[in-house]
Amino acid sequence: MRFSVDAIIFDFDGVLVESNNIRTEGFRSLLTGRGYPEEAVEQLVAFHENNGGLSRYYKLRYLHEKILNEQITEDGLNSLCNEFSMIVKQAVTDAPWVKGAHEFLKENFSAFRLFIASGSDQNELRDICRLREIDRFVKDILGSPVDKKTNVNTLLSRYSLSPDTTLFVGDSVNDLEAAEAANLKFIARHSENCGEWCKDLTVIKDFTELNSHINKA
Repeated sequence: MRFSVDAIIFDFDGVLVESNNIRTEGFRSLLTGRGYPEEAVEQLVAFHENNGGLSRYYKLRYLHEKILNEQITEDGLNSLCNEFSMIVKQAVTDAPWVKGAHEFLKENFSAFRLFIASGSDQNELRDICRLREIDRFVKDILGSPVDKKTNVNTLLSRYSLSPDTTLFVGDSVNDLEAAEAANLKFIARHSENCGEWCKDLTVIKDFTELNSHINKA
């Protein structure tokens, strides 16, 4: 299928950068280091892998409230999230690009309006994008703790984007749900997160295939 678009919203981890496994191991390292029960850690990791587009804030609250059946304070949650950032930030900064992603950004940022809407912490993500010089190519970078559906709607409103000509490229069911809620076109990148939910969608293995599915609206 070919889409006519003038704006593209990208997820970050597993879409632009091969960093999904870094996040997964980051959760293991964080929680094991803090002495959480092994069974609870693995349940959280499984939840994380099935919900790649959700924020760390949501996932760590889920760990406490749904897996451990206990409450966590905002201070406690923020402490966990900050420690998680310290564990993963440099590794994500150094992670390899998804094949063709860097070239696509460089070659197409003048033709399309490009954006990032991620479940990653917004301040951390903006730092990473600055260090990787991704911020040169995208008009805005939004992340957590605001949820992805809200961030997508913010981009549509802030930049007067038409849903009819805006594409979301993601690799998780949460990305798909955010795109569907805003009536956007959607292409799935076949990362570790692409399971049954993406079998009937347009799927690309990497960015070497993206141009064959889009043209300028």
